[in-house]
Amino acid sequence: MYLKYLVLMVLILIIFVLLRHYYYNNNNNNNKEGFQTTTYTIIEYTYGDNNIETVTLNITGDIDFNKIKNADESEAITKENIKSIIIGNRVTSIGGNAFDMCSSLTNINIPNSVTSIGENAFDMCSSLTNINIPNSVTSISNFTFKDCESLTNITIPDSVTSIGSNAFLYCKALETIIIPDSVDTLNQEAFSSCSALKSVTIPNSVTSIPLMCFAHCSALLSITIPDSVTSIGDYAFYFCKALEFVIIGKIVVTIGNNSFDSCPIEYIEFKNDLNERSIGFGTDVFNGLDTSKLKLSTGTTTLQSEINNSVLSFPKEEGLIFQTPTVVGLTNGTTVNVYITGDISFDILKIADASITNKNSIKSIIIPNSVKNIMDEAFLNCEKLESVIIPNEVNSIKGFTFKLCSSLKSVIIGNSVTSIGTQAFRFCPAIEYIEFKNDTEEDKPISIGWDVYGDMAGNSSSEGSIEGSSEGSSEGSSEGSSEGSSEGFNVAVEEFSSEHVDISKLKLSDGKSLKDSITDDILSIPPGGLIFQLFTNTTTTPLATTTTTPLATTTTTPLATTTTTPLATTTTTPLATTTTTPLATTTTTPLATTTTPRNVSSTSSPSSFNFSDPTEIKVLYTHTLNRSSDLQFRIDGNVTETQLQYIEDIIKGQQ
Repeated sequence: MYLKYLVLMVLILIIFVLLRHYYYNNNNNNNKEGFQTTTYTIIEYTYGDNNIETVTLNITGDIDFNKIKNADESEAITKENIKSIIIGNRVTSIGGNAFDMCSSLTNINIPNSVTSIGENAFDMCSSLTNINIPNSVTSISNFTFKDCESLTNITIPDSVTSIGSNAFLYCKALETIIIPDSVDTLNQEAFSSCSALKSVTIPNSVTSIPLMCFAHCSALLSITIPDSVTSIGDYAFYFCKALEFVIIGKIVVTIGNNSFDSCPIEYIEFKNDLNERSIGFGTDVFNGLDTSKLKLSTGTTTLQSEINNSVLSFPKEEGLIFQTPTVVGLTNGTTVNVYITGDISFDILKIADASITNKNSIKSIIIPNSVKNIMDEAFLNCEKLESVIIPNEVNSIKGFTFKLCSSLKSVIIGNSVTSIGTQAFRFCPAIEYIEFKNDTEEDKPISIGWDVYGDMAGNSSSEGSIEGSSEGSSEGSSEGSSEGSSEGFNVAVEEFSSEHVDISKLKLSDGKSLKDSITDDILSIPPGGLIFQLFTNTTTTPLATTTTTPLATTTTTPLATTTTTPLATTTTTPLATTTTTPLATTTTTPLATTTTPRNVSSTSSPSSFNFSDPTEIKVLYTHTLNRSSDLQFRIDGNVTETQLQYIEDIIKGQQ
């Protein structure tokens, strides 16, 4: 009888062990497949020769690293080797400094059973990229995520009511923060030094912006202070060096010392729905900003003039808007300031200012950062437009924006532009300078649409494209040459007429062309930006003329003529000598040139040349009067034996 009971108990024990083993293995498999809700805490860590190990621990109540270490029988887990954590639902709180300095921790899953996260819980988890905070958590404590420099995304749940001081300090990869309506308290330096933070949403539940709350957020472009906020603390947005667009809520009554110090604000709106109110300003609120350039739409009253004895008063219910205007240069020589925000186009400018009468009246446009969007075909067929500056707030140049702007020479494109639409600059043959800005620390790709530059790129006709031809045709396409066209630019490989500009001549300082900088319709802009400028060949400029001026005795007098244009190159240092005797004159035939710069030099005798490969041809020879002089040549293109012999003949004729 007792034997039967004993056998039964053994069977029950075996079944229990098997079920337990199955459960643990199942949890481990879930961990490999992704974060799952589990009763037990699962730790993944590296061990030995970077082997990935997994351990399942039974931890209840409060969790921290010491509890994990004590529960781990292998004693292999360290703060440095933990890769990921799934906290079991028996855990109710994460202790202070629980996982601080876990430098290899990349992911952590927190269950709804956790109601509090202690101070410095994830401080200096430098590899942590993502974390979920459950709806059961009511506050984010001080320094919780400080120095999580790889954290790119975090969702703050609606259950959170306060964010502690320095909670996200030095989260350098965090780009966007949405603070939910449940949060009513932000503490000092909560998001300070989040250097990649571009946008933040502050809810109407917050009543104050505390000391240095967003200081040193150097990528922050705009901020809207909600109507619930009554005060902005000292240094709140200090050194937000990209902050250009600011809206101040209706009931703000104080703005603290240096709150917008070193912010390049171009638009600031003070909202108001009362008959009369005022805002008190601390010292150096706008230090480093020329507030005389921020004007009301009247064009005369400035922010500087309106702040009297550190007080800004509101006589009108609609509030006050100060901004940098859109500066429009007109073909009649005058300049007008147009105060607009949001969208811009020729039609909008024309409505805003009566002196802008037609498209041919515009010569230049400087668009401020208060403008967010350049509309489709905004400046189509503005034939007299010569220069345009596109602001940092604009993120795309839409199709046909500057098409048929035949006089357009200079274009500066702001930091945020990531795409240029179809035929945006088609039929702009005069372009000779394009600057792409990039103030970030990483490469920025710009997507190039179909036929963006059209005839600026060298197409000889308004329709079709010419690919691979050395001669080209007036329409359609010719194929079969060894050279094709640059993707995204529809570049013709042909000899271009004077009406077109070859983008292979728009070059960087190192000689690389805009054409060659495009790969698979992408132009990559490195930190610091790129500037492409036009380099032209001197195809018909004679080497000498029938009349010349003496060589100057100083280094600043160029070799000039009275009848022709001097030979010019991108290196413009004039010839100089220690004598003032005029060179003998001669009449010569222009040197033939090609399109690829290549030059040679010689410093040997006139009858023998040792040609190498520097910037200019420079021949030192002895004059018949036994005076040393310099004779300078420019050859663009592959140098032929005929050209070299031609130079020898010229030099011999000078002796």
